[in-house]
Amino acid sequence: MTLAQKLPETENAGTVLDALARIVGGPNLLTGESDITLYSQDVYRAGPRVLGVCRPGNIAELSAAVKAC
Repeated sequence: MTLAQKLPETENAGTVLDALARIVGGPNLLTGESDITLYSQDVYRAGPRVLGVCRPGNIAELSAAVKAC
């Protein structure tokens, strides 16, 4: 189950994205329309729309990001 499936955009999405931005820093949390479109699909088909793309820089950030979700 993806984060997008767990948290519809209308419920707590901003809270989770804010927490992730604090953890990994704004430049490492992609929320632009083109990034969301790219990461919401694979080679064969489009999947559920993601809220954002979190790119942790180390194990501590990864751990904190998982806990925030």
